[in-house]
Amino acid sequence: MFNLKLQEKTVSILVSNYFSICGGAEKQFNMIADKLSKLGYEVTIITRNKKSKKDELTILKDIKVFSVYVGEGKLSKYKYIFKSLRYLLKSPYQNTIISSQYGSNSIIAVLYSLIYKTKVIARGSGREIEIIEKNIIKRVFFKILSKKINYIVAINHRLENKLKSVLGIKSIDKIKYISNSVTLGNQVDIHKNESIICISRIENIKGIDILLEVWRQLEEKDYNIPLLIIGNGSERKELKNKYSFLRNVEWKDETSNIEQYIDTARCMISTSRYEGVSNSILESMAKGVPIIATKNYGNIELIENNITGILTSFKIEDIIESIVNLYNDKDKLSYLSNNSMKYIEKERSVEDMIDKYLNIIEKVEK
Repeated sequence: MFNLKLQEKTVSILVSNYFSICGGAEKQFNMIADKLSKLGYEVTIITRNKKSKKDELTILKDIKVFSVYVGEGKLSKYKYIFKSLRYLLKSPYQNTIISSQYGSNSIIAVLYSLIYKTKVIARGSGREIEIIEKNIIKRVFFKILSKKINYIVAINHRLENKLKSVLGIKSIDKIKYISNSVTLGNQVDIHKNESIICISRIENIKGIDILLEVWRQLEEKDYNIPLLIIGNGSERKELKNKYSFLRNVEWKDETSNIEQYIDTARCMISTSRYEGVSNSILESMAKGVPIIATKNYGNIELIENNITGILTSFKIEDIIESIVNLYNDKDKLSYLSNNSMKYIEKERSVEDMIDKYLNIIEKVEK
């Protein structure tokens, strides 16, 4: 094992998909990379590349982004591990490697740390730990892998508790709670706006089918409330065609300028079946756009019902009731708007999140 200390301020971030215009995890790592770069760290992002048929190295705002071409099929995972590790070994010594998940990226980071003594930080998702929890082989492998990981980041308290349960009492000190954060924006004049917006990947887990059924029934009841859906995904074409008859629903492709849509919203809705910590909800709250969201674990931790947003069950009739009751209630809209911005300012500061990462990046290991 080598122990090189040539460059103390080098950080690599391993993200399976890195598109800063979409996805909560990608946006969080984009903010982390940007802040670390401004603090004088040499930051490299390593990610998968399924489009162009070659590896690509680009520079974005002084951050190196190495896109690994992996193609499709069963071998893509192993290509990604091999080529990413090869790139890291050819690069200057990395003081810290941050992995965006508990799988391939953590394997790359740990393999590198076995060759060069480097700090490994893994930040995964609740969905990953649920899969690991239910599979004995994956559970054993994760426990072995975690012994070589210095810190494991939990983005919500439910994930924190599950990690403690899976890894046991000996690993409690390495589990760190660092949730998603967002920059506070200018308050939207929601009373001038008419649209309810949904910013989401169009996948089954995000419950867009539930949302569209809600709007079908709203229109049947003669409510004319405009809905704007912003996002792409595997179910987009099918759902858009299936509900093409809805007169009050408009679709927009994903964009790098999500704020332009938040600025046109009266409120934001999420009918997601599962969330860790929703970035689109945070971004909307940061501009004072009231939230209506289903009661999944992530949303329950993020929203205080009737204080910083509205939490509803997954029942169509309950979601409809929440929409109808809030949409024309100016006092309630203003109350939620003001409270949500106060919450972001107090609890979801980007500076606080970066400080927590810096505390473990710069911590001297015994």
